[in-house]
Amino acid sequence: MYKKKALTLLIPVLAILLLFYTSCDKNSDTAYLYKLTGTTWKLYDFMRESDTSLFKYLDTCIKDNSIRYFADGTFTENEGKFKCDPTDPIEQRGTWSFNSEMTQLNTTDNKGIKTIFDIIKLERDQLKLRYTDTADTKFLLYFNPYLD
Repeated sequence: MYKKKALTLLIPVLAILLLFYTSCDKNSDTAYLYKLTGTTWKLYDFMRESDTSLFKYLDTCIKDNSIRYFADGTFTENEGKFKCDPTDPIEQRGTWSFNSEMTQLNTTDNKGIKTIFDIIKLERDQLKLRYTDTADTKFLLYFNPYLD
């Protein structure tokens, strides 16, 4: 009797757990949105896909920038302490979206320039993107959470 009662309670619990597990796809829209928008990102490495790091060659005014994506499809890029152009605003806004397969991040900056990044890795603690320029050169951009 006890086994039958335990079994009748266990089956619904297992069904709920199975439903919950299958709905927690790590690449779901909600998971990707949460990972991207829950953090302010800071570039920590930049390289040609087949080379070593080019980060040390970037100007300080680029290295100190941060970017934050918002769930409403906008982003804010903060110029940081050092600005490359003194006339630029401290913060610049733009828009972003994922493609339907959640494999690309599409951005449009405040000047209307559109950029498509391939998403290589998107986790709460790391964002890795690939950018292909007009000469078909591929660059990797590595971001970590920005800590003030």
